Amino acid sequence: MRLSIIVPVYKVEKYLSECIDSILSQTFTNYELILIDDGSPDRCGIICDDYARKDNRIRVIHQKNGGLSAARNAGLDVAQGEYIAFVDSDDFIAHDYFDQAMQVCANYPSTQMVVMPVHVHYGHTSSHLYMFPQSGFIHGCDQIFTSWISHQGYLHTYSCCHICHRTLFQDIRFPIGQVFEDADVTPRLLSICNNIYYHHTSSNESGVYYYRYREDSITTTAKWRDYHDQLNHQFPWLNKACQHTNVTLADTQRYGLILVNIVIDLLRTIDVKLKSELNMCNYIYSSLNQIRPSVSDLLRLPIPIYNKVKNLPFAIFGLKFHLFLYTRKWLPTT
Repeated sequence: MRLSIIVPVYKVEKYLSECIDSILSQTFTNYELILIDDGSPDRCGIICDDYARKDNRIRVIHQKNGGLSAARNAGLDVAQGEYIAFVDSDDFIAHDYFDQAMQVCANYPSTQMVVMPVHVHYGHTSSHLYMFPQSGFIHGCDQIFTSWISHQGYLHTYSCCHICHRTLFQDIRFPIGQVFEDADVTPRLLSICNNIYYHHTSSNESGVYYYRYREDSITTTAKWRDYHDQLNHQFPWLNKACQHTNVTLADTQRYGLILVNIVIDLLRTIDVKLKSELNMCNYIYSSLNQIRPSVSDLLRLPIPIYNKVKNLPFAIFGLKFHLFLYTRKWLPTT
């Protein structure tokens, strides 16, 4: 059984060696490592070539800068493994990360996806270990989607902690020129997956993906276009949750409140008088109004108390006033 590990590389000279070394030190060894030098202006390309000369499992692709999606797609186009994995070049992984994932695939050949624990924002005060409540399989697209919503998988859509059978990518690629691309691709993969394994670990050092916090990363320097892309990726899945008979109203409302926060960030950065942006805002408005919680619903939601207080204006006065309260911008709605 062979694994293809795709690592996009761009302006990460400080972290690249630690990332590659963590892959080369894996207890699982039957893999190819595809390093995509995405036109990095620093020494990353040279570092990649140096590693390739020392280990014949490493392939290096040098290409003109096209962004994270283009780099991952380039790796997918040449990958030869039965399973596909992604590692971001500023992150690193525990020594048995792939060993634990591939053992599941070896023992259960019908496995289409393994979801591993991820240490989110490693190196920051907000860091935490995210994983499914317990190890085990979930079967069937409907049950997988329901579980994803109920366990708030939309908060951690990282492609990097999902090891996927190559057939899942037969008709799926990452969106070029957009950010928060994982929020688009991960739910699309889940929607066609019939057999997924969630891996739970009792140790912070075993089978864990370490997602590093960087102040200059996309997720920490987001601008209006980024919020726009994120909402475009997320809203179809909120609408699907609204229509899904097995997704509870409470789970749908909790998901909706996450998107309300993104809308607030978006409105703070745009001029709602511009027609193109107004159309987007109206689409958002109509979708979120469908899941507006009552005050009693809001108080019962399994969310922190400060989130309940923050969203009381939404429950009492509606979305339009709620958005104005936090952005000082009235949203014209049709």
